Amino acid sequence: RSIRLAKGVPSHRADLVQLLVNGNRLDEAERELRTLEEEAPDETVTGVARVSVLLARGRRDEAVAVLRRLDQSDPVVQAALKVALGDAR
Repeated sequence: RSIRLAKGVPSHRADLVQLLVNGNRLDEAERELRTLEEEAPDETVTGVARVSVLLARGRRDEAVAVLRRLDQSDPVVQAALKVALGDAR
């Protein structure tokens, strides 16, 4: 129900992706991520959601590559990059 209400608000779907990742429901997270990428491909929250799924799948190098393509001045991107790099930036 909340996803239906959140149409057009990418951060809501990105939050759902993160909740699913946190619950180790990665297949569901990837399905929601695909929808998010279709609805809002250029949004920072979409890239950060992709990073979250990649990290959960153990695909760190891909996650870092996605982050490097995002706006480095965005504090959310900076925080995600620190997590992805294990604070070794």
